[in-house]
Amino acid sequence: MNQKYILLISAVLTLVLSALISAIPIWLYNQAEVSAMLPTLFTPDTFTFGIWSVIYVSFIALWIYEALWKTWISRENVYLLAAAQVLSSLWLIPSQYLWIGTSLIVMSWVLYLLSINIFSSQNEHKYFRYTLELFFGWILVAFIANIHLFLVDYGVYFFPEILTYISIALALWINVYFIIQKNIFIPSLVLIWACIGIISGQDNFMTQLLAWVSIVVILSLYTQRVLQLRK
Repeated sequence: MNQKYILLISAVLTLVLSALISAIPIWLYNQAEVSAMLPTLFTPDTFTFGIWSVIYVSFIALWIYEALWKTWISRENVYLLAAAQVLSSLWLIPSQYLWIGTSLIVMSWVLYLLSINIFSSQNEHKYFRYTLELFFGWILVAFIANIHLFLVDYGVYFFPEILTYISIALALWINVYFIIQKNIFIPSLVLIWACIGIISGQDNFMTQLLAWVSIVVILSLYTQRVLQLRK
């Protein structure tokens, strides 16, 4: 099958599955109800999840670009992205049945596929990489959030403040690594967006402070890189 059709099929299938799973009341709970039942200190404000719309638009935009300009992308990387796209909609099913452990496993596979993809696609066309990096950035945040949901669901959410501080620091460390070592910036922009949601949605002072620190660190690295490019 021509790879542009693979991108089209995976994008459309992901959008349709996500819409059906979220909109049709055939599951026990919708995602907002799940988050309300399993509150954590890492969960960002509701508006933050609007980034999914941007991600879905990027899937379609990538296919349109590929179809019109026929940019060559390796078949392996196309299949990795397509598989991650479809799985990212299927994780909603166990989540909305409150099978949080199963949901976390599916989400971990999505993150694993994207991690392989992001390292193997350094030489791919920039629009493919931008789409992949945006997707990876949010799945990283979602994966960490799902770990918190899992701990709450199983009644082992001990020391939630400390776990939240560690989670924010870990997300920041991963993004700093991508900026410094791989010159990859888009996932850190996603983290800034998530931190804004955390600041808005949480009232724990240290959690808000660490979110602000993450934003400042990322913006500082951006400024430093811009100054280097101007020299």
